[in-house]
Amino acid sequence: MKKVTHYNRKLRPKCFYNEIQTSLTNRGHLIPCCNVDQPDTLADPRMVKMLKVSKLADVDRVEDILESKEWTEFADNLNKNIGLDVCYEICGETKQQKTETYIVGNKEVKVEH
Repeated sequence: MKKVTHYNRKLRPKCFYNEIQTSLTNRGHLIPCCNVDQPDTLADPRMVKMLKVSKLADVDRVEDILESKEWTEFADNLNKNIGLDVCYEICGETKQQKTETYIVGNKEVKVEH
């Protein structure tokens, strides 16, 4: 079974407004915020890509991470209303409204929350 989630609301990334700070995991990676430090979120291909360039021990300055192509792309996507599921849960402008589509066999089942 495959699950696809679509969000019908705009993002207002709190990290852009200094309402949420970047975080450091116990594995030594800088992440956009503490809410990202969840197994499902860290396994998202976008986060996997970011984690490859986010290990503090591998850089001379934090800015090397924040100015990387991967982090810049992530921020650009947030500006285009494209984010991780947790971004919509924490930083959505309005009440959460999402539609999940489950593919069961050859049939799609949509569930709205």
